[in-house]
Amino acid sequence: TVHAAKGLEFPVVFILSVAPRRFPHSEQKPVIQFPDELRKGPPPPPDIHQQEERRLFYVAMTRAEHRLYVSNVAKPGKKPSAFIDDLLSNAAVAARDIERIQVPAVPPEDAASPARLPLSEPMMRGEAQPGLFSEPAGASSVYPDLVSWVNRPSEAAPDGKLVLSATAIESYRDCPLKYKFSHHLRIPTGPQPALTFGNIMHQAVRFFVEQRKKMKSPPEFEAVEQFYLSAWKDAGFEDAYQEEAYRKAGVEQLRAFVERQKDSRVPAEKIRTEEFFRLDLGDLVLEGRIDQIQPLGAGDDHAVELIDYKTGRPRSQKDADKSLQLSIYALAAREQLKLKPARLTFHNLANNQPVSTARTGGDLQDALKEVREVAEEIRRGVFRPTPGFACRFCDFVPVCPAHEETF
Repeated sequence: TVHAAKGLEFPVVFILSVAPRRFPHSEQKPVIQFPDELRKGPPPPPDIHQQEERRLFYVAMTRAEHRLYVSNVAKPGKKPSAFIDDLLSNAAVAARDIERIQVPAVPPEDAASPARLPLSEPMMRGEAQPGLFSEPAGASSVYPDLVSWVNRPSEAAPDGKLVLSATAIESYRDCPLKYKFSHHLRIPTGPQPALTFGNIMHQAVRFFVEQRKKMKSPPEFEAVEQFYLSAWKDAGFEDAYQEEAYRKAGVEQLRAFVERQKDSRVPAEKIRTEEFFRLDLGDLVLEGRIDQIQPLGAGDDHAVELIDYKTGRPRSQKDADKSLQLSIYALAAREQLKLKPARLTFHNLANNQPVSTARTGGDLQDALKEVREVAEEIRRGVFRPTPGFACRFCDFVPVCPAHEETF
């Protein structure tokens, strides 16, 4: 935001939506008006809101060290923002320092297809960093709206194979456009408390298992706790209170986990952790990591249990029975690792309860069919947004066409 940028400088600055009712923003009248009779001193001038917005616009412009882009929409019969008029009011300054980029509107019949428009001149002259806007494949492009930008063709993998993981497939099933933002466009997102916590907990569980292998017996809880606290990161937490709540919860969950593992009869040396797989299915590759693989000890050396540790909401029996993630792990264990995945388990760290299920050969064929259907949709470029309740937790709302009118 402009307020948060006060005191900072950047080589290049973009100021978006400099248009009436956006910048300057429409004045919002207070629900309860302060009585003039109780006001100390003279009343504020009638244009005080406009003055504040103009000062804010000045702050935004002066954050730029080398180059400044100011974006507005010019519609027939509509006046531009007063701030645009201010920029162009001095003819000498406008002629010397300002370049205008005209982006033509997309005809209605072409609105659904990607529109690539050449970006030929900077909006404001100035010495920019070399290569700052260069693209190895050719000239830069701008798009008239989010829909055109999102619908542009994605680059294929060098070998023509689509690489998917269980997480990517679940992301596509939740919202195809979210999948594209995350896995095709690779738009970075900020750290999230749940993800930070989950990563640290997985590290602590792996530490416990590896120490058990070395020591031939389960390590004491104090050693696991010390590792957990030393691995702690404060990334993504809203405040110190939330961070401390997560940290305390993790300590108690690990305490219960270590206590439960003391009764485990599984030989430590036969446990495999973070087992990576890359299953080649022709034009499709499934890859991922299985948290833990351990023998079942039922007389068959190849019969194993696949364990996926879960933080956050405990998974139910129904979740395990329907989990595509567990099915993909079972496929990888059978086809690539040459094991018999007889038991598939979600181990819920929140309540220290495992939930186990199994898959038949028919179940795995159904899962593979579902994976191929998702892959086919991705190849066809089907990335429709699915707006709903989950959008309030999505990092990509600011660039999502389903929410473009909101801005």
